[in-house]
Parts: sequence; C-alpha cells; structure tokens
Amino acid sequence: MPKKQYSGFFIFCIISVWFLLCSKHVSCQENNQAKVDSLRYILETTDDLEVKKSVLTSLCIHFRYEGDWVKHDQIIQEMILLQEEKLDSAYLADTYNELGISNSLRGENEESLKYFQEAFNINSACGHMFGVSASYENLAQVYIDMGNYNTAVDCLLKSIEIKKEHNYSRIFNIYMKLASIQTILETDKVDHYIGLARQEIQAMDSVQPADQVVFYNELGAILRDQG
Repeated sequence: MPKKQYSGFFIFCIISVWFLLCSKHVSCQENNQAKVDSLRYILETTDDLEVKKSVLTSLCIHFRYEGDWVKHDQIIQEMILLQEEKLDSAYLADTYNELGISNSLRGENEESLKYFQEAFNINSACGHMFGVSASYENLAQVYIDMGNYNTAVDCLLKSIEIKKEHNYSRIFNIYMKLASIQTILETDKVDHYIGLARQEIQAMDSVQPADQVVFYNELGAILRDQG
C-alpha cells in the first residue's frame, strides 16, 4: 500500500512541475491540451492501479472545470469500467460523487441526488463513515439548491452526528451552513449556529488559514443576507 501511495504522489509531483513550466511557454489553450495529453500518456503507459485512478480523477475534474461535458462523461465511463474490472467499491463511490457534482453544476438536481444517494449507499455498506458524512453534506447542498431547506438541515445534522462520534474534523463549516440556512428561513437560530462554529474553531489545536477563510467568508455572506 505505501508503495502505491508513493507512486501516485510522485507522478503528480512530476505533472505539477511540468504544468508550471509549460504554462510559461505556450498559450492557455495549448497548455490545457498539453495537460490532457500528458495525463493520457501516463494513463496508457502505467500498470499502477492507484496512478490510473488518480489520473482519471484529474482528467474528470479538468473537463468539469472546462465545462466539456462530453469528454467529462467519457472519462466517467472509463472510471466505472476500471472499478468493475478491479472491484473497487470506494472508487465507485468517488465516481458517483463526481457524477453528483457534475449533474448539480448542470442544474440536473434530481440526477445529482440519485448519484449522491448511490455514493451514500456504497459508503454505508462498506462502513466508510467519513464517506457517509460527506454524502450527507453533498445531499444537503443539492436540497439547498432545490429550496428543500428542512431536508438539508436534517442531512447536515446527521453529518455532524457522525463526525462527532468518529472525531472527524471540520464540523465548524457545517454549523456555518446551518446558520446560512437559518438566515434564509429567517429564524432565531442563526447566532446559535455561528456560536457553535466559533466554539469548534476555538477547540481546534491549530486553525489553518484555509479554515479561517471558510469561516469568515460564510460569516460575511450571512451578514450580507441579514442586511
């Protein structure tokens, strides 16, 4: 296992450096194509399963950001075929999560819910509780987009329950999501959830700048919505 993890990390270090060097010499469009070609070359020349999984995931994310849904969905099919070949349930759950994200970005909320639910079912069956917690958060976001706030709240509270039980981190950001929902619903629970988020941050051994950014960004949005 350590060897596989190292292989994937090593490959992506090379890719990252190559991307940075390449961006200085070619146009944006050419650089994007160079990225894809480089990843494709690695995919076709490696027998390392972990590297294949990482490369396919990177290609999928790339095409998602590009908004090239035809190529994105082609990569998704390759990811599913790889899972079927290797019987990798965790990777299949990740693939369904990607389908959930991409359909959400396309405004296909019902499809998005279906795929996030598939990921949830796989994670539940495997006892992967961190994945279950993440699935609840993903489902909650779609319900928020659909205006189904009460169901979103239920999902977020279930995610918090799992994270507390298993001592997972970043509970504060879920409390901020709950505060944001309460702002929309115009309830008196906004300050309650903001206070819980502050308590979580204060209880952390060290607060990363990225966590502070998330907290203050959410707080700013809440205050803006409150006028």
